[in-house]
Amino acid sequence: MQRLLIFRRNYRGDRDAASLEYVPELSAIWVTWHGALTPDEYQYVLLRALEVLVEQRCHIMLIDAQHQTFIDPRSNEWEQEKLHPELFASGLRLAAIRPPDTFLQKMNLEELNETLGHDQHDHLGYEVRFFATMDEAVEHARQRHREYQDD
Repeated sequence: MQRLLIFRRNYRGDRDAASLEYVPELSAIWVTWHGALTPDEYQYVLLRALEVLVEQRCHIMLIDAQHQTFIDPRSNEWEQEKLHPELFASGLRLAAIRPPDTFLQKMNLEELNETLGHDQHDHLGYEVRFFATMDEAVEHARQRHREYQDD
C-alpha cells in the first residue's frame, strides 16, 4: 500500500512528532502521532489533515496514536467544538484509530469502542473505531472503502 508523505513535523527533537500521509488506494489520510504535542501543534496537524481530506475528497482517516503520550484537555475541547463538525462537513465517514498504549492499558478495545467508538456515530456523524494494530485498522478501512464505492 502506497503512502505519500504530505508533511512531518518534529517538535522538541525527534521525540515529539506528527506526520500526515495520503493513501490513494483507500482515498484516506494517515496521521501518526509520537509523544506529546502542545494544543497549537496538535491543532495545526489536525487542521492540515482536514485540508487534505477536503482537497483529496477522502472519506477515511487512519490515526496511529500508539506512541502518543498526552493530549492537553484544551485540545479535546477544541476537537469537540470545532474539529468534529468540520470533519463531518468534509465528508469523513470513518476514523479508524490505533489508540495510545496508555488507553489500552486502562480499557480493552471492546470497552473503548463502546464508550468512545461506534456509539459516537450519531453524535459525530461518522464512524469511529479503535483497533489493536494499524493492520487491523487498515483492513477495516479497506472494507469500508469498498462499501463507500458501492454507494
